[in-house]
Amino acid sequence: MDESQLRIDGWRTGIHFDAAHLIPHHPKCGRLHGHTYALHVVVHGRIGGNGFILDFGDVKKALKAIADRLDHHVLIQGKSPEFTAEEAKDGVRFAVGGKHYHIPYPDALVLPLEYTSAEHLAAYVADELVRAIPWPAEVTRLDVGVDESYGKGAWAIRTLH
Repeated sequence: MDESQLRIDGWRTGIHFDAAHLIPHHPKCGRLHGHTYALHVVVHGRIGGNGFILDFGDVKKALKAIADRLDHHVLIQGKSPEFTAEEAKDGVRFAVGGKHYHIPYPDALVLPLEYTSAEHLAAYVADELVRAIPWPAEVTRLDVGVDESYGKGAWAIRTLH
């Protein structure tokens, strides 16, 4: 059988989170600000002998767990060439563009990213999703989207089998 797709829309299924971030040296986004993000996935694959590519529930559960980990945090780009985040017992300190920040724990969440842009967050979520599920051989590709608001986001693609 030809390849098929299953889709999960984060807005419609309630897979979203609220978080703050900043994009260093951007005139507007360089200020600390927040978004309501939604996570989406398109799973590409062949329909197996059980009549589907894989169980929607497994994908929704894993995607929701990722959203829950990111929810209500200040997302800090731990691998940024723009600044060095210094982690201390009480939180994370960093400076960028002449501004100094101290984000206390548990508000701070340092991610292994160069930037916390939608593009980098989509890649991060895609990699986390790949690790979270034992993907059956029928699944060939994942397209993972992160919207910063309704209708405005970025996608990352991961080839599996």
